[in-house]
Amino acid sequence: MEKIKQYIIQEKEYSKLRKLANNVYYSLTVIECFCSVQKVEPLTNIIPILKNIVNDADMLNAYFIDEPEPGVLS
Repeated sequence: MEKIKQYIIQEKEYSKLRKLANNVYYSLTVIECFCSVQKVEPLTNIIPILKNIVNDADMLNAYFIDEPEPGVLS
């Protein structure tokens, strides 16, 4: 059986990761909206990919919202 590693995140690092996750989520949301309004085919072709990335970024951002205190990530 594979051993699970645990990483202890310091408060300063945690705050930095939280801010980065938030920035990634909002940036991707703006890019998705921009591509959705454009009538250029190459941009509309990447919308499904962007939606998947936005969903992943949303889950990461939600983790940091739900977990306000620095903790252990595995």
